[in-house]
Amino acid sequence: MAKFDLTSRIGQYLDRHLVFPLLEFLSAKEIYDENELLHAKLQILSKTNMVDYAIDIRMQLYPDEEVPEELKNRRAEVVTELGILQNNVSVVVALMNNEKVMKKMEEMRDSKALNNYLTQELDFKIEMMDGLVKLAKYRYECGNYSIPTSYLYLYMLIMPPTDKNYLNVLWGKLASEILAQNWETALEDVNKLREHIDSNTIGNSLHVLQQRTWLIHWSLFVFFNHVKGRDLIIEMFLYRPHYLNAIQTMCPHILRYLAAAVIVNRSRRSTLKDLVKVIQQCISIGMLAEKLNMKADVAECWIVNLIRNARLDAKIDSKLGHVIMGGHPASPYQQLVEKIETLSVRSEALENLIERKLKAKNQDTVSIVWH
Repeated sequence: MAKFDLTSRIGQYLDRHLVFPLLEFLSAKEIYDENELLHAKLQILSKTNMVDYAIDIRMQLYPDEEVPEELKNRRAEVVTELGILQNNVSVVVALMNNEKVMKKMEEMRDSKALNNYLTQELDFKIEMMDGLVKLAKYRYECGNYSIPTSYLYLYMLIMPPTDKNYLNVLWGKLASEILAQNWETALEDVNKLREHIDSNTIGNSLHVLQQRTWLIHWSLFVFFNHVKGRDLIIEMFLYRPHYLNAIQTMCPHILRYLAAAVIVNRSRRSTLKDLVKVIQQCISIGMLAEKLNMKADVAECWIVNLIRNARLDAKIDSKLGHVIMGGHPASPYQQLVEKIETLSVRSEALENLIERKLKAKNQDTVSIVWH
């Protein structure tokens, strides 16, 4: 069973904290030696602030050894640093605890008007938001995933999409919601992140492709836990050309999950034809004959009848012995919808780009990276 495991391949595109649920799953399935998994956890924990968890894992691995002093000292350092970061944004945290202020902030969707309200009527400075993001990131690294979601939600209320930390905050918010198992909110964050990536304001084509690849992997947690996930994964992975292209180019192993979603989704059985065209566009008649335990000429007749009865968009090349799957051209309606969607995204991207260029001179170039 281990030879079919994709954890190591998928883990390359995940934040280290998102790898822990996968390791817990492998541990429960008893696919690998438990000590190997504990060593893997300990290696990941060494790059986080989850010192207590690291101590517990180390005690399981080395029950006869004392806890190293460096781990004890590290724990004290984490607690001290956390206190400093909290003090730096005490004003912002106080605002979050004020229900009246939060209600008014949620009603004011315009970030400029909201900034004016906060700076003029309350003891608030826009520079405090950098400190709030740092605190959210630090708490996240400590394994506290629920509190960062509220910090990052506040950030997204106040700051415009052109801010230097906005993309990383979207990633952090999604990771926190996934680990807190808030699947409804996590789905909203997947959509926000997808729209931001597709707006073409985040960099060159290669960077956009990489971001889409990461989102494809992170969204698996959401799609396989959300009640509508089996429909949504098909819509995003199979029928959004940019994401299908990313899968085919960067991560063809994701087709396994897409295939599973299509097969178990009874309401989308017609989608199976489209999936087959993506997975295998040219099929050997000889291979099919062998799998079906038929002679080649009998298998060819059987395939002809299958194509005719199922109305598949396919043809047979008898000379080469291949079945060639065709592709359905997009309907005029679908083309119109895609063009409108593209124009809308580009218009918003252009507006954001102009605003970003106006503010670029006044912004610090340092940003907080989530993965």
